[in-house]
Amino acid sequence: MEKVQFLRLVCYDVDDLSKGLEKQDLIGETTITLSEVVTAPGQKLIRPLHLPSRPGQVRGVIGIEAEEVQELHTTATIGV
Repeated sequence: MEKVQFLRLVCYDVDDLSKGLEKQDLIGETTITLSEVVTAPGQKLIRPLHLPSRPGQVRGVIGIEAEEVQELHTTATIGV
């Protein structure tokens, strides 16, 4: 049985890299599962971004794309 792997994606508008995230503007966030991305047509998924305090308000969208790699034994880093 496969374990469901949740991914929480949080997007910020970073104006100054020397300051922490608490000093940046939160654009929004979304939660998906890894299986949603892998099973999406073309392994591409688009989801709306929301503020936690205003879940009904769409603040933008984020696109996620999966690429399956066989027998890779390293840590993946995700960047925008």
